[in-house]
Amino acid sequence: MHFFVPRYTPTDAGFNIGYAIAKSQELSPVYVCMNGKIFVPEEIVKLLSEGRVGSIYAQ
Repeated sequence: MHFFVPRYTPTDAGFNIGYAIAKSQELSPVYVCMNGKIFVPEEIVKLLSEGRVGSIYAQ
């Protein structure tokens, strides 16, 4: 008998979902949770050269 064992790439997706759910209890209306940080949608940017997201106000 052969069983299919899926192989998953380790990501922080589970952490991001859990953090978003936890913060949704205290924040409203809509925020973005990435890498353990909370962002207002109008201030988030994807920093391609660094491979992460950040705030437009960060130095």
